[in-house]
Amino acid sequence: MSTIDLENVTKRFGDVTAVENVDLTIEDGELLVLVGPSGCGKTTLLRTITGLELPTEGTISVDGNDVTGIPARKRDIALVFQNFALFPHMSVEENMSFNLRMQGDLDAEEIDQRVADIAEMLDISELLDRDISELSGGQKQRVSLGRAIVTNPAAFMLDEPLANLDANLRDQMETEIVRLQKQLGITTVHVTHNQSEAMTMGDRIAVMNDGELQQLGPPEEVFYEPANLFVAKFIGSPNMNLFDATVDADGAHLLEESGPGLAVPIDLDRSDPIVLGCRPEHVLVDRDDRSGGGWATLEIAFTEFHGASKYLFFDVGEDTELIARVDSDEPFAAGETVSVGFDPEQVHAFDPATDERIDQSARTDRTRIAEGTRPSDD
Repeated sequence: MSTIDLENVTKRFGDVTAVENVDLTIEDGELLVLVGPSGCGKTTLLRTITGLELPTEGTISVDGNDVTGIPARKRDIALVFQNFALFPHMSVEENMSFNLRMQGDLDAEEIDQRVADIAEMLDISELLDRDISELSGGQKQRVSLGRAIVTNPAAFMLDEPLANLDANLRDQMETEIVRLQKQLGITTVHVTHNQSEAMTMGDRIAVMNDGELQQLGPPEEVFYEPANLFVAKFIGSPNMNLFDATVDADGAHLLEESGPGLAVPIDLDRSDPIVLGCRPEHVLVDRDDRSGGGWATLEIAFTEFHGASKYLFFDVGEDTELIARVDSDEPFAAGETVSVGFDPEQVHAFDPATDERIDQSARTDRTRIAEGTRPSDD
């Protein structure tokens, strides 16, 4: 296990800045997920930590030792690639033992025992004599993981290892990787563009965009307290509802041009315009007529069934929609007119000039929302 420190790390390719001024500490034994859209710099940052790329500026330290100029083969950091990168002419056992045999530090018996132990941990013992061409995608990914784990590295880097798997197998491997990481206690960095995968797997997640670190924290913190508009839009599915609003002593009033015109009682000490956000799961929907009092009357444009949940879509302005998430057994249907409001304790305010989050005086009681209760009708 190791602690990895990045200080002012920047990586440029000619005139293109792929990673810019990243300060980051990856704690000993944690699973950190780097997440962001394609081209945001997350894989470049991972490769820089590993040593496959050298930073243009800044330093990288492992357990306090500067490794910035040390080549990848000497950093004791294992890397698992998206495309598995297995030797097709070798058996599973030969692939898993290859790095150990190349190092020459262990005798054949010790290597065989280590490979057998890791194969049993990954539930691939019966595959050791098979050729790689005989394996499924999930089995190949396990072999790729095993080849990295068997060297007992100081840290473990995963570069979108689940991207080539189908949905069911991807879900299974998410759980498997987390279980293995906790069992082994290896400091791990996992790169993905899938925000749901990041929220599921990470002890902490680091959200990146345009080469810059946007927010770092536990999944719950990033979800409930997004640092800026980019994080608010990127984290969560469906996306957070965002509307232009004005603020006065009564709270925030969504503008008719871009939203449903409802009012939300929030505590903000400012009179400048804001962007008001509310996640679909915190939009309140009621069949009773609640005209006024902060509610709007809207017609359901269409619905989407998602197993335990149902999404309701409302057209609320030119090219603008509002999405609410309700339990799937709620019999809301397209064409139905309902009352819609925002949970005042679950709204987010952002500065439209900077995109940064605006702190509110009264913050969320998340426990009450998680238990499914709602604000009073007062």
